[in-house]
Amino acid sequence: MKIAATLAILTLSISLTVGAPQGLLNGLSNLLTSVVGGGGNTGEVDSYQNAPYSVVQKFDGFEERYYPSSKWVCTRTGGFNSLFGYISGTNNRNQKIDMTVPVMNTESEKGTEMCFYLTQEFQSNPPQPTANGVYIAQKKSMAVFAMTMGGYPNMGVEARKLREKLEKGRASQVDFSTYMSMSYDSPWKVVNRRNDVMYKKL
Repeated sequence: MKIAATLAILTLSISLTVGAPQGLLNGLSNLLTSVVGGGGNTGEVDSYQNAPYSVVQKFDGFEERYYPSSKWVCTRTGGFNSLFGYISGTNNRNQKIDMTVPVMNTESEKGTEMCFYLTQEFQSNPPQPTANGVYIAQKKSMAVFAMTMGGYPNMGVEARKLREKLEKGRASQVDFSTYMSMSYDSPWKVVNRRNDVMYKKL
């Protein structure tokens, strides 16, 4: 088992370095997690402040959650680096803010919006972004149906899987026009990864 784990780690490290196909990375990550065992919580939830939510009810392969209203820093044009720049001090106070999890992507007909949750310290009065295309958003409270998976998944594919589950008896309860994906880990963490996809409940 130790040899298998070592080979899996080596293969995955090489794959990350050379930019291997996502399907290969996903399979290797999940294989490695099953070989060496994850242990503890999935995702980097113990090292970073988490966007709060509560589980309302569990179903077969997904769950209903409630997210309270909270502030996030977001962009539609700049991507991860723009948001990381904001928490690194590109704001009107030159204030550094701790990284949080998850990174949230919202996919809709308007395109993709990427957001970082703001720590509790800055929920009431966050510094204002100074970079173009970066803004503070007060997200409304929401009920969602969510599904969790490991590895390096194609979020669009996973969203379709969740949609298929929800269409079996719950289609009238769901807003299918938009889905959200949540990423809890850096690309370099290979074991015990966590990713979520979600649709809002009507």
